[in-house]
Amino acid sequence: VTQMRRREFISGAVTAPLLAQAGGSMSVPLPNARWLENGLIDAGGSHEGYLFVTRRGGERLDAHDSYERTQSEELIVRLKSQGIEVFHTHLYKGFGMAAERPEMEDARRVAAIAHRHGLKVDNYIQWNTMMYETFFAEEPRAKDWVQRDQLGKPILLTYGYQQSFRYRPCFANPDYLDYLKKIVRYAVAEVKTDFIHFDNFDLNAEPDSCHCPHCVAGFRRFLNEKYSPTRRKERFGFENVDYVNPPEWNLGNPPQRMQIIFDPAIQEWIDFRCEVMAGALRQMAAFTKSLNPEVAVECNPHGINGGNRAWEAGLDHTRFLKSTQVFWTEEPNDPGLMPDGRLVSKIRSYKLARAFNNILLAYTSGHPLETAESLAFNQTIGYAGIDPLRPHMLEYIAFYRRWRELFLKTVDAGDVAVLRSYASITYNHARAQLSAILAEQALIQARAQFDLIFEEHLADLSKYRVLALPDSECLSDAQLASIRHFVESGGGLVAIGQAGLY
Repeated sequence: VTQMRRREFISGAVTAPLLAQAGGSMSVPLPNARWLENGLIDAGGSHEGYLFVTRRGGERLDAHDSYERTQSEELIVRLKSQGIEVFHTHLYKGFGMAAERPEMEDARRVAAIAHRHGLKVDNYIQWNTMMYETFFAEEPRAKDWVQRDQLGKPILLTYGYQQSFRYRPCFANPDYLDYLKKIVRYAVAEVKTDFIHFDNFDLNAEPDSCHCPHCVAGFRRFLNEKYSPTRRKERFGFENVDYVNPPEWNLGNPPQRMQIIFDPAIQEWIDFRCEVMAGALRQMAAFTKSLNPEVAVECNPHGINGGNRAWEAGLDHTRFLKSTQVFWTEEPNDPGLMPDGRLVSKIRSYKLARAFNNILLAYTSGHPLETAESLAFNQTIGYAGIDPLRPHMLEYIAFYRRWRELFLKTVDAGDVAVLRSYASITYNHARAQLSAILAEQALIQARAQFDLIFEEHLADLSKYRVLALPDSECLSDAQLASIRHFVESGGGLVAIGQAGLY
């Protein structure tokens, strides 16, 4: 495993094309939607339009009646009376704006009703699907916007081995991003949305990564502009990377068998995919804020659930959570105590959200313990569910609204910091990820107050008494200097396993 050099990339060596894609410097903060400072209580009907549920199949015969009920004024009034403050509804699923125009107009009508009753509006936009059967009919150029695998075949977003009509678009393709901006513009200018929910925010795992011309050329440009010729020679053994391709796989070399990723080109490809996704979201968030800075931007990438999200999905939370104020997790870690004493929870994901000043949305309406965990670690209700709301959720909403001032603008009191090292977890994912999870688990079950921190937080550790490095193998010289300064200033250090090996 090579020594991490990502710090210099973040601090100034970002490529011009990726900066343009990102809508400006990643380090420049976007304006926040100020109304979220008052917390979030979000609920609604369904975000699925009738067109999608029909094409998906297997729906009830009264599906259209259900579609109408989920956006009725009666439902909106009832939710408001129960304490809901943001109404979640549909807008765009991926069939193309022409095919979905009637339902998008429904969303505009429903938003006006919700606003008239004093609610904010949360609109669903499908980030990662082109339903090609209708999309290509509207926009023939879109055939060139599709993610394609190493054999040139379209990459699919499937559910339950079905829905093969869903192609994944390429986020390195500026034409697709321009199309997505049209949907965002409609949401902000026409619907007057207060909150955009981008669903399916991820990429397929290898071997289903995009090898289209935009990604191949973008990857080579990424390497050329990230490293000087001298550094490229150090990294790869040669300077000219104009013929480096994304990694390819075959039956004898399946990607799932890798536990340690030491090939520098594969490491850089993972980094490139993370940068493309973060840059695309940054561009959409910046465009949204240019139309109305009070619109909140949210995405659905999941939280910390034991998977290596950078490797398997092209996602590095530390990059894209700077473009959001809210994010979703659909991880299955419902809180509970196992017979052998293990505590299952979503605490890691809540702490991830707090580390980047985000609110976490999760399915918390199934059991009172889920709602209690959200309120304790999220400091707000978040997502309350769909109509009809459960009795315990109504009790928690009433409790939160009564004591809201005790939750707002709170700061976590953790005096222990646990480092989640991007390079360590991404490139030696089984060992380093497990070590981080076990360190966190020990602190959770000991009821210790701790924060999750990431490489960028090492620059200022003054808040903490103790820093834990759970198999944080890859540490740069600058990171080691920060850790050394922390210890010399009186801080405690817990170095676990192979911390600092590289």
